[in-house]
Amino acid sequence: MTAPETLKPGQQELLAALFTTTGESGMHRAQHVLHEQLLRLASHRLGHRPDQKPGFEAGLEHARTWANQHGHLAIHRDTLQDGFPLGWRLAGQRQSARSRERRGLPPSPHLAELAAIDPWWNPPWNTEWQRNYHRALTHPHLRITQRWLARQHRTWPLLHPDQQRLLARNGVTPDA
Repeated sequence: MTAPETLKPGQQELLAALFTTTGESGMHRAQHVLHEQLLRLASHRLGHRPDQKPGFEAGLEHARTWANQHGHLAIHRDTLQDGFPLGWRLAGQRQSARSRERRGLPPSPHLAELAAIDPWWNPPWNTEWQRNYHRALTHPHLRITQRWLARQHRTWPLLHPDQQRLLARNGVTPDA
């Protein structure tokens, strides 16, 4: 059995409502506390974490700044934007989004804000491919870009259909 002092505050409150209050009012209070906790849990499962909103908003501003300067959010994990660990923040958001998907939960509503900045901020392929794609758009004449594009031609059937569409939209097709 767990000692009461090791319980989280909400659990302590529920325990107190159940065992230190007697009669109908005690049971009513316990039901009310339990109901509030279930609502809080349900909102967390939907991705609403009011306690984390200020941090997310700060990250969102840095993401907008980065995307305005570079045209995408496919950044390395160690990328800083004005001293803010944007790469780590986005990696965490990607991991959270994929975890929610694996568990069959709906996408967190605030992630739509990242998608509004860059629709491919969390592609189903790795972000290295996405970075190479953006380099191909901005620096098509670099040798490394030309080698990458040649590899895309050779492996076209293996690419995700959306990768093929992104490349084709910019004139890269299996034939070109």
